[in-house]
Amino acid sequence: MTTIITPTADLYWIAEHILSQPPIWFGLVLVIVTALLPDILIRVIRNALWPSNTLRKQVEEKVGPAQSFAPRRSVKSQAAESDERQSLIRQRTGVRIYGNPTQGREVHL
Repeated sequence: MTTIITPTADLYWIAEHILSQPPIWFGLVLVIVTALLPDILIRVIRNALWPSNTLRKQVEEKVGPAQSFAPRRSVKSQAAESDERQSLIRQRTGVRIYGNPTQGREVHL
């Protein structure tokens, strides 16, 4: 229902009438969410990619130093590290490891 306001109309109840309409409240919530969403997304992405020293310390206290923000390694660097580990084992013990060392191990002397 649309109300036409004439210059002689009583303007006292206009605010009450407008605030009783659901589209006004929907628009108000939509404007607030739209205004805050970019700030929230930027903060989440920044903390995920480049955490501050304070955030690092908080996470370290919560989960322990070994699990907090460990640098992600590529599959290639993991494979190179695994090869280095296997060659060190072979040099020190003479034991040769076959297969993926993170899964089941086959050891041959």
